[in-house]
Amino acid sequence: MPPVSRVLPVLLPLLLLAALALLLVRARREAEQRPGYLVDPRTVSVVSCPPWMPADLAQQIAQDLAARLVARLPDPASLVDGADLEAWAATLATGSPWVVSLRRVDPHFPSRAEVHLQLRRPVLVVDEEILIAADGRPLDLGRVPELQPPLLAWQDEAVPEAVAEGARAVVELAPFRAELAALGVRLAGVRTAADGTIAFVTADGVELSWGRTRAASRFAYLDLPPAERVANLRQVLADFPGLAGLSSVRLWTDKPVALRRGG
Repeated sequence: MPPVSRVLPVLLPLLLLAALALLLVRARREAEQRPGYLVDPRTVSVVSCPPWMPADLAQQIAQDLAARLVARLPDPASLVDGADLEAWAATLATGSPWVVSLRRVDPHFPSRAEVHLQLRRPVLVVDEEILIAADGRPLDLGRVPELQPPLLAWQDEAVPEAVAEGARAVVELAPFRAELAALGVRLAGVRTAADGTIAFVTADGVELSWGRTRAASRFAYLDLPPAERVANLRQVLADFPGLAGLSSVRLWTDKPVALRRGG
């Protein structure tokens, strides 16, 4: 057996390291319980939101997400233990139809965690209360937010596939809506046309037959691209300012077809 005098120089540093490790674990556990290192899921505020989203809608979505989070993870989360925030991220990523994806959760001392989300944008309203996102997914029930440009109303039977196609058509037309409004074309709604394709409806009741979107079918490529359909509408507007006297305009063919009221 080696003399104690020879073993101590080896054992002493190991004992000191073990004691230091125990102190660090204890300090970490104590730190995790300090108020500054905990974040309460019940306390929520909006740091920023997309330019199109009103502040009251952003706050409503944040409060709804917080309520869903509390229902599953009611205890405060530790900003030191990454597992707590990972559990938050997993819950929030699937916690609301508004959420497309969760980009990250950043801890901020003291007592704050910033949640970065990608959100869906509504483009349609069904039955005056159900918001429909650009991908056709229903978002919410309740008060319809005031957005710019204004949401369009679905003016037909709420068949999910048809509503989703209408939402895609709204997205295709979106880049041109400000220009059309300046030309006196105020859109109010969307519906399925008699030929089974999508049509927009103006505030004056003129039906603008849009045709099929690119996702509608494998034959959609036969319809004009969105920019050329809008060019057809400009051509009609040159002859009928504000679409006065017209009942409908077909936009998706090579040449526009305009029908007069009563004709």
